[in-house]
Amino acid sequence: MPPFSPWFKIIHVIKMKRKTYAISLRPDEALFAAIGHLKTILLDEYYEDMYLLIIHACGYESPLEKKEAETKLKSCGMLGQVQEHSLIAFAAPLITEYDNSSFRLDAQKHFGGTNLMAFKTENDWDLESDVFGYELIGTRRLLKPILGVQPLGEDMTHGDIWEPDTPFEQLCFDRAIASSESQGELVVIDN
Repeated sequence: MPPFSPWFKIIHVIKMKRKTYAISLRPDEALFAAIGHLKTILLDEYYEDMYLLIIHACGYESPLEKKEAETKLKSCGMLGQVQEHSLIAFAAPLITEYDNSSFRLDAQKHFGGTNLMAFKTENDWDLESDVFGYELIGTRRLLKPILGVQPLGEDMTHGDIWEPDTPFEQLCFDRAIASSESQGELVVIDN
């Protein structure tokens, strides 16, 4: 067996029922997460049982949002590299609860700015809510995206976290994880 670099080694530390979740992101943000440009995703909820996070490119909320995102992707030479309603990558999240200081120090990872209270205000978050950074470790872009994934009866929008509710969704999750096997192994962090 050929040796793998540390990037491809696997460490499974699973102490409770651990789950795979998906996060729906606008296609431009999903692509930036999949290629490692967006290293940390900010959420206001702690998922202690999460061990893998699948990156789902949801739809755009408005034609203006789509146009702005496509302009950004075009300027980076990545227009057409991601489709709406597709699973495109997954990673093992390293979860950190932010305070003012750690939020400022991680600004280059999450792109939420350097002021925690300003971030909460700009994003209409409760000022008393906690903010967690889900750092994407060992992000794997799928060899082929899984298209047509839109949770049944739900309109997933940017930032929604979800689990598979139907056999089709579970099959999509399983195929996403299986598609990366030829890329080596993934480090799974125990939070």
